[in-house]
Amino acid sequence: MFTVVVVDDEHWALYGVVNTFEWERFGFKVIHSTCDSLEAWDKIREMKPDVVFADIRMPEMTGIELFSNIRSIGLDCEFVILSGYSEFEYARQAISLDVFEYLLKPINKNDANLLLEKLAKHIRKKCGIDKDHTTISNLNLSNPQFRQLVEYLHENYGELLHITKLAKKFYIDVSYCNRLFHANFGKSFTNYVIEIRMKKAREFLLEGMPVKEVAPKVGYSYNHFLKAYKKYYGNTVSDFAEGAESNENDS
Repeated sequence: MFTVVVVDDEHWALYGVVNTFEWERFGFKVIHSTCDSLEAWDKIREMKPDVVFADIRMPEMTGIELFSNIRSIGLDCEFVILSGYSEFEYARQAISLDVFEYLLKPINKNDANLLLEKLAKHIRKKCGIDKDHTTISNLNLSNPQFRQLVEYLHENYGELLHITKLAKKFYIDVSYCNRLFHANFGKSFTNYVIEIRMKKAREFLLEGMPVKEVAPKVGYSYNHFLKAYKKYYGNTVSDFAEGAESNENDS
């Protein structure tokens, strides 16, 4: 599932977005919602969601300022502006930050569903991964052997994965294989595998799977998984579970 943080200083608007949108139907999960923009900023850095929905006008930090701050730290997530205003200046600033959508409140259910459907397709295309089927769908990889190798990683992330063995398996020179990972994904083979495993782990956790079952499913021993998760996300598994549970109770 794609993870979402929602922030709106108006309680009624926040409640409406969190409880009216058919999140799970389109593969989304709200992992935190708040009326406090500063709290949202802290949680976004901690939880690294796929999408942030934010009101444009909030005390302490506006939606535009929040998105600008997120961009400044290099966090790759999609932004959706929620606003009761159709003023040009806000729209102009939103466009400059590459905001995915600018929605005027109140938002009806049909518009919400159309947005979520479009957003899910966009994220899958951007990532090159169909998260529902854990396969490569849109990667434009010119080397067919490398494409097969990447597909193998997404289908076998729970196994022991070594670049030397996989390069040999798919008839690719190891050094060239390393260069392909950096050229296509901007990261090493090892970091790409970690990313796959951590994203799958978070999906399993959101589905309620116990940590002791998640760890081996994504290729780790229990203790190694706890350390790897904290290093990747910046917070512990228990912190994430508590945050998700708290949000469930609030909604």
